Amino acid sequence: MHESINIFSQILRSILIGFGILIPIISLIKTSNLKTVEVKNLFILTGIQAVRIAGLLYFIIWAVDTYTIYADAVAIPGGLNIFKASVFGKMWMMYWLPPVFGLMLTQVLWIKKLYMKKVALITFALLILILPSYLFIKLLSIFDGVDIGNAGRSTISQTILYYAISIVIFFFITLAVMLMGGKLKDKK
Repeated sequence: MHESINIFSQILRSILIGFGILIPIISLIKTSNLKTVEVKNLFILTGIQAVRIAGLLYFIIWAVDTYTIYADAVAIPGGLNIFKASVFGKMWMMYWLPPVFGLMLTQVLWIKKLYMKKVALITFALLILILPSYLFIKLLSIFDGVDIGNAGRSTISQTILYYAISIVIFFFITLAVMLMGGKLKDKK
């Protein structure tokens, strides 16, 4: 059960990463073809809807998983101390920041004035990509005086592969939502 929740959580995180990479690129593409502009704008708006829901679900799954870990820790003698050390110890940034930043930044996209302006949309997409990342958390931990070591660290090829898969997941989920809504058929 925990593995399936972890996989779903990684898919939701991939949607956030894919949004942070693809939306700035698609927003900056210039074209004079009106149908292409309509499809581009539809893709962006559908992507915004997908990332709002993904950010909310990512946080909910994290909160439920945290509660489950807490309930399991309470049942074990001395387990509560282990839970407190892992959730509130020196690694607290690795545990708390990605879901909390993901929730806050994606839910701000409900404000229409923010996502209708290209600069604001690109800024929030990049913030969704950067703030919950390992490198940002590592930088914060250095300023906090805590060395988080190599927790969550992966090789460059693994990171590139993860970002590439995240782009593909976001693209196909957004495209599937566009097709299911029937909006893309109207634009052809």
